[in-house]
Amino acid sequence: LISSEVTAIQAKQTQMAARADSDMQTVAWIEKSYGGKYSLSTAPYKKIMTEQAGSKVVDAAAVKTTLGTKMSDTYQVANSADVGAFMQALADNGVTALIDETYASDITQYDFARFLTDFGLTTTSALSFIQNQMVMRVDSGYSGTSNIDWYESRLVFPSKAVAGLQRVLDSDTSKAKAYFRNIAKGEQADAISKDSCTASRAMCSTSSLPSVLPMINTLGIRTLE
Repeated sequence: LISSEVTAIQAKQTQMAARADSDMQTVAWIEKSYGGKYSLSTAPYKKIMTEQAGSKVVDAAAVKTTLGTKMSDTYQVANSADVGAFMQALADNGVTALIDETYASDITQYDFARFLTDFGLTTTSALSFIQNQMVMRVDSGYSGTSNIDWYESRLVFPSKAVAGLQRVLDSDTSKAKAYFRNIAKGEQADAISKDSCTASRAMCSTSSLPSVLPMINTLGIRTLE
């Protein structure tokens, strides 16, 4: 499994390295916290994943420069009144696609309207990521009400996650939906249950390994008395 995932990721990197800048989205991974603070994520793995999907992340330092003291050195906007300036700064620095990681206690209720409310926007906003319907989330697969597959199987299948991101960034319907959904285009999250799993569990095969293992006292090994 590990070998196949590494091979798939390497092939994707080679393919995407030749992509022209004009074909790339400029992506911002953002989040609203419980306390009403807004964050721009600079996690290295998100940058790598975005590049493997054939796009690029926004220059966070440039966004910070645009916002000045409204954004902290950890790329957080603490004053909820500055959310409009935050969104505008992202657009001014070339962001064409957003990935909203805001926690939702009920994933089925988190839609584009909820996003617009949380980030102080409307459907008539002139910002490119609103007009072009490029607002994504990482909760396309979930169980219960708020347990998302992003934190589980993505860790085992990184190439699947990259392909899922490329699907939404490139609006490529030929790729399978995985981890990401475009809420600006009305995509819904898909519930996952035990019945969704069709793979056979790993176990020892009696046909492949039929030999009986002898007990230690039948191997002629003397023990200390």
